[in-house]
Amino acid sequence: MEALGNVVEAELHFNGPDIDVELRRVQLVHNEDLMKDLNSVSRSGAYVESSCLDIWCAAQNEVLFKTGRRDVLILSIPASQAIFYDHAGEKEDLDPIALKWKESRYSRDLKNVLIPVNLHNQHWCLLIVDLIEMKVFCWDSFLKYDGGELVESKKQRLFSFLNSFTGKKEKWELEVVFDEDLPQQTKNDCGIFCIEFMRALIHGYKTPLEVKDHVSQGTMREARQHVLREITEMKILEKSSARAPPEKRRRRKSLKAQESALDEPQSGEE
Repeated sequence: MEALGNVVEAELHFNGPDIDVELRRVQLVHNEDLMKDLNSVSRSGAYVESSCLDIWCAAQNEVLFKTGRRDVLILSIPASQAIFYDHAGEKEDLDPIALKWKESRYSRDLKNVLIPVNLHNQHWCLLIVDLIEMKVFCWDSFLKYDGGELVESKKQRLFSFLNSFTGKKEKWELEVVFDEDLPQQTKNDCGIFCIEFMRALIHGYKTPLEVKDHVSQGTMREARQHVLREITEMKILEKSSARAPPEKRRRRKSLKAQESALDEPQSGEE
C-alpha cells in the first residue's frame, strides 16, 4: 500500500465538485499498472486489486451524479484507506478529506454512503452507512475472515469521518451483519462480491434476502466478465439479465392486474 500521507494528498488534490475530476484521478493514478491489475478481475477466484475497485467506484459515482441520483454515494478507495489504513494516525487527520467530500458531494437527499473496505490487502467487505438511522452495516461475503474485527477496531475513526462529513455530532452504531441470507463466497471472489453488493443496493435491493436473489457464488463468473468490461471502458454497463428490484416488481404486478381488470368484460357486456 502507499504511505498514508500519499493517499491523503492524492485524495485531496483530485477530489472536487466536478465529478469528472474523480475519473481523471483514477485514470492518472492507475493507468501505468492497469493492464496487469486487470488480470485480478479476469482470473476466476483471483483477489481483485484496489486499483480496479477504485476505477469501478469512480465510474459508478459518475453515473449516479449524471443521472441525478443524490441519495447514494460511494466513497473512493483512497478515502476508505485513509480511514481503515493499518498505520493510521489521529482521527483529526481525516478532517480535510471528510470536509472535501462534504463540499463536493454532500446533499440533503443523501441517504446512504457505501464504503468498500480493504482488509490487510487480502479481503474486501462493504460498509453501508445509513445517514437517516445513523447506523453502519458491514456486509461481508466471507464473515469467517475476521468476523468484522478490523472494521470494529477502526469504528471511532469512521465515526469521526462521518461527523465531519455530515457536519453533525451524532452517536453512530456499527452492526456487523451475521445473517444467513447474506450471500457468502466459496472461492476468493470477495472483490467481485463487494462490487455486486454495491450494484444491487444502488438498484434497490435493500436487505440480505433481496440481495441473495441477485448476488451469489453462482453469478461470479458472469459478474467478473461484466466488471472487467466496465473497468476496461471506465463506464458502468447495463446488465441485460438484471431483475427489477422488489418494489418495482410489485408495481409492475399491480399495473398488470389493473390492465387485466380493464380487459375483462364488464357486467352486461357481450
